[in-house]
Amino acid sequence: MTVLPVGEKCSCTPSTLCFFASLRLALEQKAISGWTPASKKQEEIDFYREKTYIKYTQHFMETLFFGVSLMKVIILSAGQGKRLLPLTSRKPKCLIDINGKSVLEWQVETLAGAGIHDIVVVTGYGAEKVQELVQRHLGYYGVRTHFNPDYATSDNLISCWKARDEMKGDFILLNGDTLFEPAVIETLLDCTRAPITVTVSSKEKYDSDDMKVISQGGRLAKIGKDLPLGAVSAESIGMIYFRDKGPEIFRNALDKAVQDPESKNRWYLSVIDSIAQEQTVMTCSITGLKWCEIDYPKDLKLAEPVVAAIEMHARKHGVHDAFNGHGLMHAHGRAR
Repeated sequence: MTVLPVGEKCSCTPSTLCFFASLRLALEQKAISGWTPASKKQEEIDFYREKTYIKYTQHFMETLFFGVSLMKVIILSAGQGKRLLPLTSRKPKCLIDINGKSVLEWQVETLAGAGIHDIVVVTGYGAEKVQELVQRHLGYYGVRTHFNPDYATSDNLISCWKARDEMKGDFILLNGDTLFEPAVIETLLDCTRAPITVTVSSKEKYDSDDMKVISQGGRLAKIGKDLPLGAVSAESIGMIYFRDKGPEIFRNALDKAVQDPESKNRWYLSVIDSIAQEQTVMTCSITGLKWCEIDYPKDLKLAEPVVAAIEMHARKHGVHDAFNGHGLMHAHGRAR
């Protein structure tokens, strides 16, 4: 796709040209103050600034002409991850290193590879360190943070409620400790047209820590950790897709849930369970694809084949790093 410099004659409307002009200004400011290393020469800064502008205008033009929506992802990363101590004594779980990159960086790389460039990270414990990473390396990918000041006294239902203003259009809610290969999110986006879809995976045995699921014909019947094992059909991987009326349904259910003083001790999936008792919530199986949760130190080893799959996808589709592992992402996937 050829991208015209702002101001040249083309078929774009004035509002579109205004968008491009504003975008270029924002990216130039970001290149100067944000993610450009001080060691780079001016000509290199100019080169990467221009490449960034071109990539974003290409993504925007795809949206205009091919009906690709600007999907948002909200990542819940406010917790410390005490079960990972001492690894999380000075940094949050989302910044734990796996094969040279943090959990958050692997998530962002996977999402960007699927064409998603609007990512909100809900922070809490160690928020300043997450913010530093975002400002220095992840700004190009459209990553920003949303702080939950009550992280130390509440569970992730409150993190969701604090971020409810971000839930105005289609979005994916993602746990901050879930890693997955690109095919997982591609499968989810193509799976159902339901307002709310819970991503699940099946296995032979389930333990007490699994967020278990009972479904009937693909429709979610129950979700929780204390379900009868004989009825369990899968487990939630910590990724939920809200579309059409789904965001509004979820926001309203969150508003209702927080009226209960005990809501600070509840998981957001308890709200999904309540919704499923009154409305249709579907499931999407990604069984056989690579994913994992980072809950315990032993899980770091289980994450290695997942990040290997992410790296393989990146090499296959031409994704490359520009700034020592953090930089320009060439995304071939499309977020629907």
